[in-house]
Order: sequence, then C-alpha cells, then structure tokens
Amino acid sequence: MESNLRILHLDIDADVSEAVRKTLTAGAGGFGLKIDRVERPAEFRKAVESHDYDLILSAWSLPEADGMEALRFARQSPPCPPFIFLVDVIAPEQAVDAVKAGADNVVLKTGLDRLRPAVTQAFDARRPQPAPPRPDHIVESDRRKDELLAMLVHALRNPLAPMRSALEVLRLIGAHDPALKHHTDIIDRQVSYQARLIGDLFDISRILEGKMEMRKSPIDLNDVLAQAVELSLPPVELRRHKLNMLVEGRPLRVEADPDRLVQAISALLANSVKFTEQDGQIWLEAKAEDGTIIVKVRDTGMGIAPEMLPQIFDLPIELGRDRSRGGLGVGLTLVKQIIDLHGGSIEARSEGIGCGSEFVIRLPAFIDEKTGNAPHAQGFTPAWSPMRRILVVDDVADSAESLADLLILWGHDIQTAHDGPTAIKVAHAFQPEVVLLDIGMPGMDGYQVARTLREMKECADALLVAMTGYGQEEDRELALQAGFDRHLTKPVELEELQKILTSF
Repeated sequence: MESNLRILHLDIDADVSEAVRKTLTAGAGGFGLKIDRVERPAEFRKAVESHDYDLILSAWSLPEADGMEALRFARQSPPCPPFIFLVDVIAPEQAVDAVKAGADNVVLKTGLDRLRPAVTQAFDARRPQPAPPRPDHIVESDRRKDELLAMLVHALRNPLAPMRSALEVLRLIGAHDPALKHHTDIIDRQVSYQARLIGDLFDISRILEGKMEMRKSPIDLNDVLAQAVELSLPPVELRRHKLNMLVEGRPLRVEADPDRLVQAISALLANSVKFTEQDGQIWLEAKAEDGTIIVKVRDTGMGIAPEMLPQIFDLPIELGRDRSRGGLGVGLTLVKQIIDLHGGSIEARSEGIGCGSEFVIRLPAFIDEKTGNAPHAQGFTPAWSPMRRILVVDDVADSAESLADLLILWGHDIQTAHDGPTAIKVAHAFQPEVVLLDIGMPGMDGYQVARTLREMKECADALLVAMTGYGQEEDRELALQAGFDRHLTKPVELEELQKILTSF
C-alpha cells in the first residue's frame, strides 16, 4: 500500500477534504498524506503544472466548470496520477463517460469507506505486471527477426560509407566553390540523417521505450528547421501545399541533438502533409519567448477529434484518424519522447474534425555565458596529424577506394586490399601503422584477419580499427576479443576517425 501521498483535491467543500483525510489515515495500514485543496479551475491548473501529485480527487460539479474539464487538463499534463471523482450523485452513463475519459474510479461522498480500496486499486493497476513467459516458437521468431534486422541494417549502412568518403573528397577538392559546398552540405546532412534512421531500425523497441541516445550540443534551431523543411519539400510540392515559414530573424539557440530534432519536426511536417488535402496550407513557426523556444506546426487538414487529444501521444505508431493514409512513420509517441529528452514539452491542439491541427513544441533556450552564442559549423575541417601508413581493407571496392582517396588528401600513405588473404600479404610488405578493416568479408572475415595480423611481427604495434555496418554492443565485444583496438560503425564519422589517427 502507498504511503506519504500528496493529494490534490478540487472541491469547494473543505469538510469533504477533512473527511477524506480521516478515511485514508484511519486504522492499521492507513496512508500518510498531505492534501492541497483548491476551489477553482484556474487554481487547479496552476497546482497541476507546479507540483507532482500522487493522487487527484475532484468533485463533479463546480461553480465555473465541471470535473470532466479538470480530468482532461490533468490527462494533457503527463504523467497524470490516479484521478478519482468524489461525487454527491452521478448518473450511470456519466460514470461510464468519466472512466472512458481516463478517470480511475468514481466514489460517492456518502460512501467514503470505498475510497481507500479505490485508491489502492488505482495504484495497483498502474504498477508494471510481470510479463507471462513467451512460448518457444515466439522467442525463436523474435531471434530470427533480430538477425534479419541486423543483416538489413548492415546492408543499408555499407553504401553510405563510400558516399561519406567520396563526399569529403569533393568537399576538399572544391573547398572554394560556394555552389559545390552548398550541395555537398545537403548530401552530407542527408547521409547523416539516413545513417541515424538506419541505426534506429535495429533499436526500434529501445526507441519506443524511450531509451534513445541524445548527442546534445549548443545549436541554432534555425538550422534544424531548414533541414526539416528540406526533407519535407518533395511531398509538399507533390500535394501542392503552401508551406508558410514564420521564423524570427535571429538565432534561436537550444542545447540539443540536431538529428533528433530534425527527425521530430520533419515527422510533424510529414504528418501535416499526410492529413491535409491538396492545395491546403501548412505553417512552421518558431520564436523565442521568456527563456523558451516555441515551435509550432499547424495545418488546414482534417483535424483531430476532441476525444483523441488527451491520448494522442500514447498511440504507438498509427494516429488512428485515418488508417488509409498510413501512420506518422516515426510516430507521435517517438516525437514526444525526443522532445521530452530535450527537457521540453509538446502539445496537440485542434478544434475538431475538419478544423486543422496544431502541434506546439516548447524547448528551453540556451545561452552560452562565455560567448553568448551557439556555434554551428557545417562540414568537417580535419585537424593536422602525422603521416601514417594505413592499410584499408574492404571487399566493396567503392568503400575502400573512396576512403583511400580521402586519407591520401589528408596526407597519409595508403595501401588497399579487397579480401583477407590479400590484406595479410600486403601487411607483410607494407608494415602498416593503422589497419582500417571491414568485418563482413566473404571467405576470410575481418575477425580472422585481425587474429592473423596480431600474430605477425610486422603488425605487432599496429592500431587495428574495425569498420563495419554491425554496430550493436555485442559486435563491439566480438571485435575487441578478436584483437581490434577500436570499433567504428559505417558510415564512419570523420571527426572520430581523425581523432583516432591524431591521438594514437
């Protein structure tokens, strides 16, 4: 049984709060509690926003509103604690409506002896229940699914590796060409975005549980908005929508993971595109207000039914408004998790079906006390590092050659090989200081090559770096056991590779 509860009680009758106190504290096993009583809806909203309550009790009839409005507000301010109506009288159909709207129970004030069991039941219902054991065939099916996803992720990551290397070669060759820089920046952002989404494929269950990694840094949110719009323009133009940008002409600084925010905002834009008829309008607005950055995505689309609003972010993937149009893809649940992990909030608004919808994101503004700004650099400027003898091994010729070209531009001495036996032969003669070695090669895989190189005197002190599309924790462990010093997931982050070559 719960103890030391903090209760919010919405009721004009102070005697009812006292009766609640006596009921819940009386006898063995009673609750320890503190009751904050409020009388008006405005006081109730302020209390919900300001404090974390363990339980909410509400009257049904109030001078300025009704208890259902209080319930709806509490449900829009997650996490909503157990909510119980304390009523003088109520019609059966009203009680049913209350439970459907999210109330945990309805208790008559003349029957307060039922309150303690109702509270206990509400808490018990919210405790996680142990999952029943899964049948062996389900376990085996999940294992095969995970293996298939891992292979799919690996196959999708591999083409991104030569794209990333070739892109950086173009960037270095055409460093003084503004048009080329503009287009290489676009490609770079899209490659990074695709790499992030591909990584999410394997981790979808972890994402839906809210266990995402956030790589935060001070950024200008205007860059995020520009990327989100860039991703959204093709479907916008296809459906002849008018996309209106209402953004302040000054930096909007936040501390955030830019890829995740692009993911969230582009998902909201895609949602508006999907649920807005042709020739409709979409707005993307952003402004700074009292230490908060506010982003709004609204449209003239089909809108959201009122009963959907309280649980719109609870739905896992589909919006439930019109399945023939498909789901959001990334899901409103995931969008909310991204915003929550940035210390922000998101709210859905709509006047109803046919009236359009609006999603409002609030993020804490970031101010660098030292510089007063949030630098955001596009592209990558390699730091100086001493010349290294580097052996690049990859069975995909495009991957090996594009990376080799980049490393040559960085000033290193490079040899390449496209299979394990050739790599070992080259290593005997070349005596590399660094070996960048693919894992998933046919015949002799990267693990076997690494073990062999570790036994050779020519490579006794070489730095062995695994470069692979397999990026799970168990893959890193296998690499270390095989003799690798580092494990990089394709497409390799060039800053990380430069650090390795500079520091070892």
